[in-house]
Amino acid sequence: MGEMAFSELTKEIENNVYDSFTVIDCVKIMKFKLQGSQEKPYSLPYMKRKLQDFFKENITFCNQPGRADVVMLYSNASKILSDFHSDRKRSDHLEEKRRIVQAAAKLVRSDIKSIEIDNEFYPDVNSLDNVNSQRDCLPESLTLFLRTIISGKKKEVKAASLGQAIAQAARPRSALFPIQFGVAVHVHRSFGSRSLVDTLSKLGFCSSYQQVRQFEASAAIHHGALRDQGNLTQPLEGQVQFVADNVDHNIRTLAGHGTFHGMGIMAVMTPPRLAHRRIAKRPIDAAEGKELGRIRISFYRCSVHNL
Repeated sequence: MGEMAFSELTKEIENNVYDSFTVIDCVKIMKFKLQGSQEKPYSLPYMKRKLQDFFKENITFCNQPGRADVVMLYSNASKILSDFHSDRKRSDHLEEKRRIVQAAAKLVRSDIKSIEIDNEFYPDVNSLDNVNSQRDCLPESLTLFLRTIISGKKKEVKAASLGQAIAQAARPRSALFPIQFGVAVHVHRSFGSRSLVDTLSKLGFCSSYQQVRQFEASAAIHHGALRDQGNLTQPLEGQVQFVADNVDHNIRTLAGHGTFHGMGIMAVMTPPRLAHRRIAKRPIDAAEGKELGRIRISFYRCSVHNL
């Protein structure tokens, strides 16, 4: 029963049922398949060893500090080509064309899944203007494929944009590509519309609204920490002035109870460009965000009396 459950797991992995998963996820899936039986799922070390023995060189484990091992499976290019040539003799012209397209898609997908992605930091949005930088995060096979299809002006820009959309669709959970992420942040900041971001995300044109909100929270905590360290602006050139205003809502009250009093605060900085630092991905801690939202008030006390 245990071997059968493991066999079903490997078939689902081979058929790309899961985009991204960890060794812990594999144990949980096997536990689900063993429901109703007396057998227990494999332990974490044994599951990792069994996956390595089964997939051999076609599997790799990405180790990240503080996180479970992420399992990455990519097809062997020689195996894909071998399967294509073995079936070639048994197909007619249209069938052969279909097999060529499928083989090319498998090769591109294999290259996409073999890309190393830095999941500790959010993409550097300052690099969006650099076409070469955006193209470098794509596999050569996908770039070649898109260059062959796309025509007209700004071919490289379109290839980078469409390429990252395809790569993001192939790895929706295990990667976050710069253009997809940058478009989502730009749309949200420009229009403040969750509906618009969600619609574009469903169409595959940008990241999700939830990812944008997580980024904003991480950025607020990041810059709040820099503020406390005195490193918010460029050294020896910057000045920060906090501007605040209050708002009161006294609706349907005669006694003054149940009213709302709020205050909004923003930081005015000069020069406007901040020192370049990447934003680290981190879990959102409401208590930490609340603490960083506080501004320490310093009172001026003149050292000379009677002035």
